[in-house]
Parts: sequence; C-alpha cells; structure tokens
Amino acid sequence: MKCNQLISAAAVAMFLAMTPQSSLAARHIEITSCPYTANVAGAIYTIAQKMDGHGTCIDVTASNITLKMNGQGVSGGIGVSIEASAKNAHILGPGVVWGGIVDQGDSALIRDLVLQGDIGYGLLIWGASGVIVEHNSIYGAMGVDLSASQKCKIDRNRIVATSGGRYDPAYAISIEPAVSKGQSKGNIISNNNLKGSHAGGLTSIGILVGNPPDETGNCQPTGRFPIEGTLIVNNTSTEHSGWDTPGVGIALGCKNDSAHSVVKGNTALNNQNYDLYDGNTNCGTNVWSGNHFKTSNQSCIK
Repeated sequence: MKCNQLISAAAVAMFLAMTPQSSLAARHIEITSCPYTANVAGAIYTIAQKMDGHGTCIDVTASNITLKMNGQGVSGGIGVSIEASAKNAHILGPGVVWGGIVDQGDSALIRDLVLQGDIGYGLLIWGASGVIVEHNSIYGAMGVDLSASQKCKIDRNRIVATSGGRYDPAYAISIEPAVSKGQSKGNIISNNNLKGSHAGGLTSIGILVGNPPDETGNCQPTGRFPIEGTLIVNNTSTEHSGWDTPGVGIALGCKNDSAHSVVKGNTALNNQNYDLYDGNTNCGTNVWSGNHFKTSNQSCIK
C-alpha cells in the first residue's frame, strides 16, 4: 500500500472515531404538540401522541424529511402541510390525519394513512411533480385533488367522496383544468376503489379529468390547455349519484380539458347517470378500452 493510501485510511479511521454517531445517521426527533414546523433536512420525525391544532398542525419545510405517524392522529384546519421547499418528503402511516394533507413539494410519498377531509380536501396536490399516493383510506368532498401537478401516481387507495358545504359536487379523484402549458401532464390513476357516500343530497363523480358535465350532460371547458396523457387503469368506481351535476363513475372533460387520456380495464357500475363519460366529440384523442360498465354517453367508450 502506498504512503498516501495509508494516510487516507488513517484519516478516515480517526474521523470516524472522533465523530459522534448521531451525526453519521439521520436525526430522530419526536413531535409531542402542534403547531409544529419540521425544518431539519433529512431528519426522521415521529408523532409521539395524538395532537390537535387550529391552523396547520404540522408544517414540513425542509427536504428529505420522513414523518412517521406511529399509529397516532393529528388534526387541524390542515393536518399536514408539505411546502414547495420540502422535496422528497415521506409521510408514513399507520395513522390518521384530520384536516387532510396539502402537498406542494415534489416527489413526496404518502402511504398507509387515513386522511379525513370531512367536507374539505383529503389530499390536495398543488403545483407538485412525481408525488406517489398509495395504500391510503381517504374521505372528503375532494378525496384527492391535483392542481397544476404532473407525473403523479395515485395507486391502490380507498376513497369515499362525500359532498357538503361549499364542496358540492364531490369528487373522489379530480385533476383540475390546466391554465398554462404543461400543467397536469402524465398522471397515473390506478387500482383505486372509489365510492360515493349517500349523505344528504350528494352529488359525486369518481374520477374527473377537467370540467364536469352539467345537468343536461354537456360541459364547458375553462382551461386554455389540455390535461395531457392521463392513464386511468384498473379502478373500481361505484355508487356516484347526481343532482345539478350528473353522478358519474369516470368522466373526461371537454375539449381543451382532457386529451390523449387512456382509460382501460376499469369497473364502473351503479352510478346514477353515467358509468363512463367523455365530453369530447367522438372521445377526441382519448382512448377507452376493456372497461366493465353499463351506461355511457358515447359509443366510442368501450
């Protein structure tokens, strides 16, 4: 071994001996009350007990943070907020988040939680990319809402849409109309079980890309740019009922709302107005195939 290699090895050994173990591993921090700001990059935070707050209970502001719910529950106007500065946040169950989650951070992982949005959002993904949402039970007037977000995957969740207050109609999963080029592109909605709750006067849609139809079965686009390339596959969407807005299992909005969507292998049954709906003439550039359903608004839906 050369002399400089010996020196390097010795230097490394000395560094390891002199460096506290805590600085070599992720920092572990317990949270015992809220409001609380998780701002240590790379730290692992654990909820120590049930916590209630009036505003945001937990605000995640730094990158690479893991928040473990540890079987506990947190509540607030917003249960957990992931800021745009907080890339690669992991919010992990089991545990309950009342007031839902608002995520503005790219590459978040939200897994194994119960999200109670009540009459608000269960989960709002806002201006984020690459978010993965899997194995959650979600309740709210807006179960999962994607706004200006792309390349997100909503997979293997159970979502119950319940309308109420100003959130009527209700949507289990909604991708909002795009207002600038490239918004809401390339999202995947797969293997979810979606239901409408029959709480008083409910109007609900299981999956909505763009704008919903009105009571006549027509819809008006508001986005200047289409929501491009949504993949909707192997979902079950049932028991959605409608009043001012039709109850639909899966709906693609009007021209300039949805384009190049692929809808295949889904089951949509027992929805009050349409099991499947496409607001584009002859389905536009959208492709429907291999779906199990009874009612639809166009013959291009298969």
